[in-house]
Amino acid sequence: MTRRISRLMAIGIAIAGLATATTAQSTQRPDTKKAESPDGKWTLSAETPHGSMDFGLMLKVEGAKVSGTFATPQNGDIPIAGEYTNGTLTFQMTTAPEGYPALSFKARLKDDGTLAGTMSSDANDMVFVGKRAK
Repeated sequence: MTRRISRLMAIGIAIAGLATATTAQSTQRPDTKKAESPDGKWTLSAETPHGSMDFGLMLKVEGAKVSGTFATPQNGDIPIAGEYTNGTLTFQMTTAPEGYPALSFKARLKDDGTLAGTMSSDANDMVFVGKRAK
């Protein structure tokens, strides 16, 4: 009888130890939260040679591939294409409207959820900040 009680106690202790180890293991897992994607609608504010201007940006991110539109007050929606890899977003206009400079863009999605980067033409680089459009 004593042997049987000892055996049951040993089994109970083993089960309790396994439960404790499993709980400790699940609370010590590294944070596997994925970085947020820039996919969606944005409002960009930029300092241009013509002063402060706002632009629209619609991004569709599929894997590393980026497509969408860049919207200007003068020319409406302009198609863009590029990529999003290692937290860096790069894209360019696929066609520029007549008389409008062909722009290329480079930005990073910041911890606060904004986009920060530059849009570049042959003439100059312009800094912009993007916020998600509502």
